[in-house]
Amino acid sequence: MRNQRNALGLIISIMFVVFAAGCSQQPSASSTTEEEEPSTPVMVENVEGGSLDVKKEIVGNLVPETQANVTPKVQGELVSLNVKKGDTVQKGDVLGKIDDESLREQVELRQIGLQQAQAQLEQAKLSRQTAQNGLKSAQNQLEQANISIEQGKKGYDTGMTDSDLNVDNARIQWEDAKENVEKLANLYREGAIPYQDYQAAIDGEKQARIALEQAQLAAENSENTEDIQMLESQKKAAEIGIADAKENIKNAENSVQQAQNGVQQAQTELEQARSQLNDPVLYAPLTGEVTSISNKVGEMVSSANPFATIVSLTPATVRAQVSSEQLSLFTKGETVDVIIPSIDETREATVSYVAAASEDNGLFTVEVTLPNEDKVLKPGMVTKIAVTTSVVDNALLVPTEAVVEANDEAMIYVVENDRAVQKDVEIVEMQSDVTAVSGDFSAGDTVIVKGQGTLNDGSLVRIMEGDE
Repeated sequence: MRNQRNALGLIISIMFVVFAAGCSQQPSASSTTEEEEPSTPVMVENVEGGSLDVKKEIVGNLVPETQANVTPKVQGELVSLNVKKGDTVQKGDVLGKIDDESLREQVELRQIGLQQAQAQLEQAKLSRQTAQNGLKSAQNQLEQANISIEQGKKGYDTGMTDSDLNVDNARIQWEDAKENVEKLANLYREGAIPYQDYQAAIDGEKQARIALEQAQLAAENSENTEDIQMLESQKKAAEIGIADAKENIKNAENSVQQAQNGVQQAQTELEQARSQLNDPVLYAPLTGEVTSISNKVGEMVSSANPFATIVSLTPATVRAQVSSEQLSLFTKGETVDVIIPSIDETREATVSYVAAASEDNGLFTVEVTLPNEDKVLKPGMVTKIAVTTSVVDNALLVPTEAVVEANDEAMIYVVENDRAVQKDVEIVEMQSDVTAVSGDFSAGDTVIVKGQGTLNDGSLVRIMEGDE
């Protein structure tokens, strides 16, 4: 490496000598035979004093900060595509859409199913109300029978007045039952109630009519001692009617509960169908660059294969593998330099990850993060992470190209009174751009950085400016 630098310096020095010789070949205005001492054109910089960070470069690769596959949730034909490979997208952007006709049909079917379930619930509630009315009617019949029995047991002292009262009560019950039959008949013809509810009302009217006939018969035969037995039979029938009515209510309650469950299930299925209407839309899961698209409009897509891949470019991440000796050079949160040769840039980065254990190959993974707002850094680029291994304090610093090495010795040339003065130096630490040295010179001295390849100690030099 040092020999290459010396060779380059020699070539540049020769060019300067040729240039100077060309200039000196102009005709002399003086006729004297004396020739002026030629000067060598050189370029210079100042010696600086300070500290030199000794850096080590470790090769790494740019990797995506985040990478995500866009996988369709449903299968179908791709009907629209809004992006192409290489596009930059924002999180939530619509990338494309899948045909949703079948899903819309499912929503319509679920809506019809919900309407049917709601109608069944209303019918079940009507049946329950009919059963509750039947229970009230049977309870009234039982109450009437008890009253009739009590009056019969009192004997004949109540006279015909009590018998007439029983007939009046029985007639009222029968008229109520007839009215109920007429009401339910209309509902049954309209399809609002099932036949069994209508038949139960007819049976109730029949029982009330029988009770009226029995009351009338009792009034006519108030002196008949067998009336008590007949009233006991009526009581028994009323008790059976109550038991049947309670069973009907129980069955009706079960029907209502089942219908309510059916409505809830239909509502859930409808909500699920509606939520799936959003599944055919393909959204960007993150902000980044589209690196691949697998399908074209008109092709079938499914969850079996990713539709597209998106990688996040900001911030950029460099990943490298280091040995156990190099691992100590990295501390999470520390600032390092990243050199990107492909774009000839160096950017500041932060150590974001240091592995606690080695990989199978015995190396440790480290990652550094650096800004990439201009999106210039791409995954796969080769980089170099420059980390400080040591620091040389209180050193004299010269450009590395100023150092001339020959025969295992090193020297520099400083300019004093337009002449090159050779100074032997000891190299403390050499870097690609700057070298820390020690020797008989001071910070602020002018050191030759170009043109020193042909110089000798004491050579006359001419300092060239940068634009010459």
